[in-house]
Amino acid sequence: MKKQGEGKKRGFAVCLALVMVLATLSGCGKEKKEPPADSLDTQGTTSQEQNGQKDETQKDSEDTAKQETEGDDWSWPLPEKKELSIWLAWSNSYVKEPNDLKAIQKIEEKTNVHIKWVDVIAQEASEKFGLMIASGDYPDILRGAQQYYTGGLEQA
Repeated sequence: MKKQGEGKKRGFAVCLALVMVLATLSGCGKEKKEPPADSLDTQGTTSQEQNGQKDETQKDSEDTAKQETEGDDWSWPLPEKKELSIWLAWSNSYVKEPNDLKAIQKIEEKTNVHIKWVDVIAQEASEKFGLMIASGDYPDILRGAQQYYTGGLEQA
């Protein structure tokens, strides 16, 4: 038999994990680093560049600058609203659904990514998981679904 507070802990752990993932991704923004102002001459070149020498960090920053100009450039928040669907067995007596959490609302605001929670009641999760697999209509992310798959994660 499950303890009474276990569902609350699980919901909190899921939200915390989501916040950590999104925080990690938000740290991947590209930022152009400028050389220190005191090392620039009047033409805007460094003394090393004048001598034809470049250190490794300058080479790396030039490579990064080339990649930024070639496209595939993105930053937070995204220019247009995107949606990410997450399947989750949710049992929380204090919060009706994950979108009611202030942290989730703040993440959506900062990233411009709406999370469509496919939250199922924990007691019905096994049945709903089976129906989802049978229908072939999968969300982008399945959270905690390995316990509902026969044979566990290795068999899945």
